[in-house]
Amino acid sequence: LTLTKMELGTGWTGETKSVPTGNTITFNSEAGVTGNTVVATMVFKVNSSATSNTAYITLSGATFNYKDGEGSAMKSLSPVTKNLKVKSSDNSLTGIKINGKSIEEFSSDILEYNVNVESSVETVKIQATTHSSKATFKAGFGNREVPINYGGNVVTIVVVSERENKKTYTLNIARE
Repeated sequence: LTLTKMELGTGWTGETKSVPTGNTITFNSEAGVTGNTVVATMVFKVNSSATSNTAYITLSGATFNYKDGEGSAMKSLSPVTKNLKVKSSDNSLTGIKINGKSIEEFSSDILEYNVNVESSVETVKIQATTHSSKATFKAGFGNREVPINYGGNVVTIVVVSERENKKTYTLNIARE
């Protein structure tokens, strides 16, 4: 995780510094903060290799020194761990079918395929299956029926991951 943004609440100042076990963040308020208050809002970037099982934030060692009408006091909080929802970056397909027939030797890493159809075929039905249930297709570039002209036709399938990364598969369809 990388801290990318920190917005401080009204009346607060803060600084962050890296230490071997993570980041240490110090907040201070010099005057006038009373009642419930937002100290800071922080935004973190999750490493692309993180999964929902590995991404979490732990707030530990939080100690508050404060002054009230009776003098100075200190309060420590128990550590709090928050698991993060990590969006999937998987934008691959497990297979493509044209008119119900699977493309032979399909591989999610191969992004272009050449396919021949008979001259009597006027439309093809494209059926693609995403590897991740979180992935979707760009509107108009997923499962659909496509009119086919004589000669060469280019049909694209665009898969969008939950993180909004796109991958394009290209079908070069020749109507003989």
